[in-house]
Amino acid sequence: MEQHGILLVKRQPIVLEGLMRIFGEDETYRLVHADLDTTRTFDLAVKHRPEVVLMDCVDWDHEIRMISKIVIFGIKVLVFPTVTKIDYAIKAIEAGAGGYLAAECTGDEVKDAVAKVVSGETFISPGIAGKVIVSMRHAEIRKAAERRARLSTRERQVAELLLKGGTNKEIANKLGLTENTVKHYMTVLLQKHSVKNRLELANALRQAEAAGSVNDAWRN
Repeated sequence: MEQHGILLVKRQPIVLEGLMRIFGEDETYRLVHADLDTTRTFDLAVKHRPEVVLMDCVDWDHEIRMISKIVIFGIKVLVFPTVTKIDYAIKAIEAGAGGYLAAECTGDEVKDAVAKVVSGETFISPGIAGKVIVSMRHAEIRKAAERRARLSTRERQVAELLLKGGTNKEIANKLGLTENTVKHYMTVLLQKHSVKNRLELANALRQAEAAGSVNDAWRN
């Protein structure tokens, strides 16, 4: 039977002991190390190279940075915090964590979460999943609205004609510009929306347009 290496880092001794029993007695997992010191999570992950790290988060700014560094090594991360917070769940997922457990989850939920993260799925405790998804959607709407607000008048005009299917030449003729000038605006729009081509730009612009409509509706 294939075993998955797992590293446990949890500050609460009684919880860590419980996790060690759960995974130490399961033939599916090979417990490579268990530790109480959350400041050493990154070093332990690099040293033991488990398939998944089940980690606590206390100093969030520091540990969110650790998550983003750990996943670079191809190691999956499942966050099991001492205190459940929706905004921290979002930060953990955005940093690359494969999952986020509620602090009050059961042992069976922990095992289910690890299994899903190991298989490449994202796991969020059912009790908070809805709130996390809604919050992430609102955050994306805010970001899209901010990108929309950063456009100059001319950039907006170019963007609107692009969404209507205009080529660079057609946009140039409509706005009385040269094609090279339109190409310059396209490059600026690509950079501002962090996309690589016109198709991705069009999708990003539609999202920003929708975000603007949502924000206008909220204000009204």
